Amino acid sequence: MRVNESKKIGKISDELVTYLVKNGYEDISYRIKKDESTLSVFLEIADIKDVHEQALIYALDSQRNYDIEEFGWELLGESASANELELVGMLFDRFHYEKDNGVGKIRLVRNI
Repeated sequence: MRVNESKKIGKISDELVTYLVKNGYEDISYRIKKDESTLSVFLEIADIKDVHEQALIYALDSQRNYDIEEFGWELLGESASANELELVGMLFDRFHYEKDNGVGKIRLVRNI
């Protein structure tokens, strides 16, 4: 894995988990899976509140932006802005969200 790709994964992980912890979540599962052509990030958030559910969907359900891909990812973690979650969304090709018994389940997929 290239150095920049490893740094992106670290910053993405930090951004998502920091957002959830700052908003009071204490039961979060985070998993990364990489194969030959994709990197997938799986998040499960117990007892997710509607306001955070909607904020995550709004921020993460976007199109991959190759301009952000090149340089913008380096801005992740530089401020306390909610807009940083939108930067995370722009680093992925696919987004899926579902809720099951109060657990928010997010899957982000990035073609590599």
